[in-house]
Amino acid sequence: MAPGEICEIDGEELAGLVLDVAVAALLAINRPLGSREWFLIHAFGFLCPRLGPEQAQRIVEAASMAFDDEEHDERMLAVHSFLRKPVDDDAPMMEGLLAAELERLAPGVLGAISRWYERGRRHRGGAR
Repeated sequence: MAPGEICEIDGEELAGLVLDVAVAALLAINRPLGSREWFLIHAFGFLCPRLGPEQAQRIVEAASMAFDDEEHDERMLAVHSFLRKPVDDDAPMMEGLLAAELERLAPGVLGAISRWYERGRRHRGGAR
């Protein structure tokens, strides 16, 4: 599809894409003043098991681009290296730690993301 090309898209698919943009904007708006790299790694770690690695990566990449600074490429390299690490038997514990740190870095963001995706699943009649 070329830029500016008009296309048809299923309403459910469009709603999912809009939700992803909303989550990226929420992350960008609530970025901490300190380590944005770790913030995105924790956001990615929280989103990945819920949405899959490709969708989670697109969301955190869009958030990182919205930070409007020169460190975007380095942050995304850190996220990619996190993606390549093997998953071990402590995955549920790690998910909890990532979620807790995300909540510490950006209070309320975790709850908003969870509510938004849960509402989206309810409206679509199941998981994405």
